[in-house]
Amino acid sequence: MKQFSIVIAITILGCASARAEQRATAFGNVQFGESPAAVAEAMVAVGLRPYEKAKADDRFALDQTFLGTVLGEKALVMTLFSERGGLEKMIVSFVTDDGSCLSFYREFRRQLKARYGSASVDVEQYDSPYQDGGHVGYEQIAIKNGKGHLNAVWQRQDGGVEGGRISLSVEENLTVYLTYESAAWSAESDRRRTLNSPE
Repeated sequence: MKQFSIVIAITILGCASARAEQRATAFGNVQFGESPAAVAEAMVAVGLRPYEKAKADDRFALDQTFLGTVLGEKALVMTLFSERGGLEKMIVSFVTDDGSCLSFYREFRRQLKARYGSASVDVEQYDSPYQDGGHVGYEQIAIKNGKGHLNAVWQRQDGGVEGGRISLSVEENLTVYLTYESAAWSAESDRRRTLNSPE
């Protein structure tokens, strides 16, 4: 198994706010509310580069995507901004090898628990025919078939209010997703959903 130190990386991936009124931080130690230019500068500082092939949506022209290597894995970082131009969500996609996906997820989850405490949600569940131990040795197949569910969530304050969160999950394509959401993301998500709704 590939050796990596997530403890050191957690400092890069984000840390709790020092004061309650400060905005929480996301990947690259970027505070929510930062401008696209400040976020881009922070991503370059941790070795990522703009991903020019990312599909742009003109309705959300400030959103950015970056590509590079994080914790020894190929990573894609999506940064989503509010209408006012402040960062409100960040998604880090780790494109792990199928064989190392679960060990990467479990070690990362362990390190996040060490830093942020118990998760409010911590699920590793397998549906039929993989339940009751039937998943052992078939975890990747179960996940690819939508029968394996791995997800952990930590709630946290952002700007002195509840509603921020960090989540870690494994998706059906065996990519590990680390997601940071600000307390204001829910309202921004609603705004985007309204824009996506047909007239």
